[in-house]
Amino acid sequence: MPLHHNLLPTSRTILQPHELKLLIRSLTNTSSGAIGGIDKKLIRAVLLIVLITARDLQSVLSIKQASTQKEVGFHFDGSDILLNVAPEPTTLSPVHNELLLPVSSVISITLPKHLVTHVSPYFSDTFIEPIQQKKPLEWQDAIQRYLKVLNRKFSIQISLTRIEHHLINWVSAHESYDPVLLDILAEKTRYQSRSAKHYAYYTETEINDELHELWNALFTEAAHQQAENSDSLTPTISSELKMERGVGSAFTPKADALSAWISEKASILLSNKPFAVSSTLEGLVNYHNAYTLYTIIMLKSGTGYRAVYNPLPSLDLALLRYQSICISDKDSKTLFNHTRVVACPDILKSQILHYQAHFEAFANLIAVNFSYFAQQYFTHSSHLQHLKLTSKTERLEQFLAIKNSSGTDGMFLFFTESDEHASHIKKVVQNSSPTFLNTYFPFPLNFGRHYMRRYLQKNNIHQELIKFQLGHWMTGETALEKFSELNHVEAIQALLPTLNSMMDELGWRDIPSLLTRKRA
Repeated sequence: MPLHHNLLPTSRTILQPHELKLLIRSLTNTSSGAIGGIDKKLIRAVLLIVLITARDLQSVLSIKQASTQKEVGFHFDGSDILLNVAPEPTTLSPVHNELLLPVSSVISITLPKHLVTHVSPYFSDTFIEPIQQKKPLEWQDAIQRYLKVLNRKFSIQISLTRIEHHLINWVSAHESYDPVLLDILAEKTRYQSRSAKHYAYYTETEINDELHELWNALFTEAAHQQAENSDSLTPTISSELKMERGVGSAFTPKADALSAWISEKASILLSNKPFAVSSTLEGLVNYHNAYTLYTIIMLKSGTGYRAVYNPLPSLDLALLRYQSICISDKDSKTLFNHTRVVACPDILKSQILHYQAHFEAFANLIAVNFSYFAQQYFTHSSHLQHLKLTSKTERLEQFLAIKNSSGTDGMFLFFTESDEHASHIKKVVQNSSPTFLNTYFPFPLNFGRHYMRRYLQKNNIHQELIKFQLGHWMTGETALEKFSELNHVEAIQALLPTLNSMMDELGWRDIPSLLTRKRA
């Protein structure tokens, strides 16, 4: 995939393979000596930890010694060294919901086995003591002197700053690994991954597998040694907890819980009979509400829509000919910062077409009782509106009016009842606002983004494609920018097989509306 930022694998901010090879060879050297009163072996151990944890020197020097897996810091567990981390929470008020994946405050990460032998001599009960005997400035001076000798010997230019930022920049340049992994590892939120971090979720096993794969790729590229055998890629962690711990998004739904909701709503729709849903006004609006809820939740699930007012406010934004949908879910009325075109799974495409036929038939049936909203539906369902937009300004104004979901009712209307008086019930029409949907849907309304990101990540989708679908761009990366080289057709075709599999696994199915006399 083409890159939209300026950081390439050959950038000087990244240690090149020959530099990394020389550095690691030096750091795994067993020769004795001291610099500034600090044992060279201890200097090497600290620099190794800086290199593989994406932390700065001050952070590494501040790591504590942990006596259990529940404490933050280094924990020596037999032949393994565990780094217990407590990543910054993604929300200040985590929701305790049995429908969502559980989030732990502390998880354990095993350091690479082939480096443990060089670090383990210092992981005793007194590990912290020799580090704290010297001030940070003394440590920095000793490391600079150590690197100066190395640079002079091999005519290279390795600095402490390059070592501290190497893993971060390497991941950013290659885009083969999730940068959120490094945020968790370093217990720090970085600018590049601050948005993505809110939607990423990993179990303890998954994050260890990913990090060890990353470390193996890093050291293999440097020709330091061959990658470890895949059967023993990650050492087994002996967890003290009864269930596996996870970290990251606090709003990621459990797949079985989400599938159960989908199955229940689909069964309700399929159990109805055509005559029963259209013979009375009450039966008509009840069926419409159920059908609309099913469709709008499928839309959120299949596209990664944020929890906004009235998603997909117009069919003009459903670019089904290109298997895509135009989304504007974080913009103001006149801005396009988060406007994007994303892939539309096959099942969702079919359901949108079914829904278009549904509300056209529904509009005919409610034309007397709800003439205003019937006219809205007629307008939405019109395939040819004969708009005469002759200038660029007129076309822009029309698009701004269409994409502004908070300023219109959109296509997903719900007909509810309101008790005005004790003996009188009035039909009230609600648009698909988050406040309204929250009363009928037990998951967070941006569940689709959380679930989709985890699914794409687990299926090894390229980072640029994940950002393409979810809209997590940094300045200069926007896919719709004038000078962007990203091909939307190719990106969508690359994503569709995985998104189609996701929708199938969750149990989504396209269901024709009984109002159109079609059958599922």
